[in-house]
Amino acid sequence: MAQDVVLTRAVMRRKKWPGNPVCSFCQHIETSQHLFFECSIARVIWRAIGVTLGTDLCPKNCWQFFVWCYSFIPDYERFYTVVLGAVTWSIWLARNRATFENKMIKSPFEIVYSACSFLLYWAGLQPVEEVARLRLGAEMIRASTTKLMAMCEGARRATGDEGEVFSGWCCCCALHSALVVIGGVVLGSKSQAPRLGNFWKSTCFMFFWHLVFLPFPLVCNS
Repeated sequence: MAQDVVLTRAVMRRKKWPGNPVCSFCQHIETSQHLFFECSIARVIWRAIGVTLGTDLCPKNCWQFFVWCYSFIPDYERFYTVVLGAVTWSIWLARNRATFENKMIKSPFEIVYSACSFLLYWAGLQPVEEVARLRLGAEMIRASTTKLMAMCEGARRATGDEGEVFSGWCCCCALHSALVVIGGVVLGSKSQAPRLGNFWKSTCFMFFWHLVFLPFPLVCNS
C-alpha cells in the first residue's frame, strides 16, 4: 500500500486497463492513498476510530497512521499493523462489492463494524496475554461507533431527511468528537490531547456526556 502497488483503478490504468479510474465512492481518482485515507468514506472511518482514542484528528496516509497511533496509544505498537490491516481490508472489501456487485454501503459505519469483526477474530492469533486487550479495543470502537450512528440517525430523523442513513460527518458527530477530546484534557492530561494514561477517563467522560445529551432533541444536517 505504501508503494502504491495495490490494484486500485489508478494502478490498473497504468497497466493499460481501459476502465474508469474514478473511485467507487466518490468522483476522485482511485489511488491507494485516496481509497484508504483521503476518500470521504475513509475519513469518516478514521474519525470514528479516532473518537475512541480521544482525538478528532485522522491520518491522511500510511505513515501518518503510525505517527497517529504512537501519539495516542504509544504502548500498543504490536497492534498498529493489525488495526491498519483490519480497516484497509474492510474498505477494500466494501470497494469490491461496490465495484463488481454494485452493492453500495448505506453508511461508512458498516465498514467500521466490519473492521471490528476482523479485530475480534484476529485477536485469537495474538499472544495469549494480548488477546483480551485487542478484543477490548475492538469492543470499545464498536460501542463508540454505535453511539455515533445513533446520533446521526437521530439528526436525520429530526430534519426529516428520508435519504441515505448517512451522508457525511454531521455536527452531532463533531460534537461527540469534541466532547471526547475535551473530556480527556479536562480529566488530567498535561498535554494538548489525551494519551494512554487518561484513555479510560476520557472514555467514561464520553459515555457520561451521552447520558446528558442524547435525551434531548438533536437538530442538525447529516
